[in-house]
Amino acid sequence: MSVEVGERLANEGSQLAIIFQREWSRKAEDWFATLIPGDTFTSEDMITAIGFPDQRTPNSNNAIGSKIRTWSHAGLVTKRGYAKTTRSQSHSRIIVLWEKK
Repeated sequence: MSVEVGERLANEGSQLAIIFQREWSRKAEDWFATLIPGDTFTSEDMITAIGFPDQRTPNSNNAIGSKIRTWSHAGLVTKRGYAKTTRSQSHSRIIVLWEKK
């Protein structure tokens, strides 16, 4: 598979994940609006603030990364580094630290 095809499929999948999680997506947008330029955050910060997407939908947690991907493609956030997770369920894995522009 070419990079272009992979990117197109990722973009389509991101949009579908957000469509299936409309209510959660609105919560994410409301939360994002509370951040000021220069604020940094992780996906875990967003989960702590608004919770997980509705688990009744298959692959529902894809909406988390999809939302951040959408903001990144729109130029609203930029990658600033990495951080360890703090939720015990995440076992201290490394995740991206984002900065709101």
